[in-house]
Amino acid sequence: MTMRRETGLIRNTKQQAIYGALADGGLYFGMMMLLQSDLDIKWKADGTVYEIPLGGGKVRVQIFDEAGKFDLNHTDGPVLRSVFSSAGLNDEDAESLADAVLDWRDDDDLTHLKGAEEDDYQDVGRDYGPRNGPFQSIEEFGLVQGVNYDVYRAIKPLITIYSGEPGIEPAVASKEALLALPDINISTVEEFILSRSENLDDSDLTNEFQGIQGVSAGGKTDNFYSIRTEARMTGDIVTAVSAIVTKKSTPSGVPFTVLQWSRFAVGQNSLFSQNATKLHVEKTN
Repeated sequence: MTMRRETGLIRNTKQQAIYGALADGGLYFGMMMLLQSDLDIKWKADGTVYEIPLGGGKVRVQIFDEAGKFDLNHTDGPVLRSVFSSAGLNDEDAESLADAVLDWRDDDDLTHLKGAEEDDYQDVGRDYGPRNGPFQSIEEFGLVQGVNYDVYRAIKPLITIYSGEPGIEPAVASKEALLALPDINISTVEEFILSRSENLDDSDLTNEFQGIQGVSAGGKTDNFYSIRTEARMTGDIVTAVSAIVTKKSTPSGVPFTVLQWSRFAVGQNSLFSQNATKLHVEKTN
């Protein structure tokens, strides 16, 4: 029995190592595809899901340009309220959370109308107050008063700390991010997403969003990416990897620097689910 138990543990450890290596391989394959100069080959960083055969299994990769997300350190209050409302918060909660975010990142102790400063955190039993400075990570958003687990999960795909812009870039934004813009027309977003999927050059399409509050005027993209990969071999998804990378060469000459990396358990929103955004199969040979 002891031998069987140890054999099982060794087998599981080996499988985890294999699947972990596959997921990591998908991450680096995605980086490589972002470097392609040929637009017919280069992968899009707008949430398109790609599938590659790798190491006897299948790996799916999804990439987002962080310029298509709302920067917690630069987005203004009205746009933040719209983003939080789009994630399911009622108007009052969305306004309170937007003000709490502003109080977290500003450098004073003055409370916004429905925000929260140090005394407010202590009143609800927390032993910390707002940073009074820029957010240092997305995870820090989970510390803001008014954010619970469900709110964090709903809003996390829409926010970043890496774009440095007060608005999003439509050419690389997800449908959910575009729908989070204030007073946006749903049909406009749907037509834009359809047109964008059929065009390699999105520069003309983004004119539809010029002047809309929450849209970046800088066109600043291709700097920071979030990449998610999932590996599957025998029908069960074993491991997934999430990373934030930037196009910044390392001393060894590697064209990307990994800023953040983590493994996580896959839930119902797997890239292998029937609701995958768009599937492309690439041959690695």
